[in-house]
Amino acid sequence: MRNRNKAIAGLVFAIGIFGAVGPLAATPDESQRLRGLGGRAFEVTVVELPDGVPFSNCYYFEEDGTWIDPPFPGGPGTWGQHTNGASTTYTAMATWEIPEVLSVVLVQDGIVTPARGRGVLQLEATTLVTGVIAGEPLEVEFLSVGFQNNDCSVPSP
Repeated sequence: MRNRNKAIAGLVFAIGIFGAVGPLAATPDESQRLRGLGGRAFEVTVVELPDGVPFSNCYYFEEDGTWIDPPFPGGPGTWGQHTNGASTTYTAMATWEIPEVLSVVLVQDGIVTPARGRGVLQLEATTLVTGVIAGEPLEVEFLSVGFQNNDCSVPSP
C-alpha cells in the first residue's frame, strides 16, 4: 500500500511538472511582439471618409520616431507610443504648410492589438485632419483598419 501511495504521489508530481512545462514550451518565440512599433509597417484600408470611397494605404513607424503616410503631401511626421503590451496605443502627427496658402495638421490616434492570438498585429486608428486652405477651414476625420505588413507598398500620389 505504501509503494502504491508513493507511485500515485510520483505520478501526480510528474503530471504537475509536465502540465506546467507544456504551456511554457508552447510560448511563442516572439511573445513580446508588442513592445514597440518602431520598424513596423501596416497595410490599412482607410474607411469612413466623407466621400465614402475607401482606399488602401500604408503607415510606416520608423525606429527614429519618423511616421510616414505616403499619400499625405506634407511629408513625414512623428509618432510616439503611449503603452506597451496586448494593447499598444500611439499618436502620430504630420503637418503641411505653404505660407499664405495652407496650413494642415494631421493627428492620428491608434491602437495595435494581436489578432486573436495568431501573432498578426492589427491596427485601428482615427485620423483628424484640420487646418485652413485658401482661407477656408478644413476638418476631415476618418478611420483606418489593417494589419502589420512590413512589405507594404502603395504608390505615392
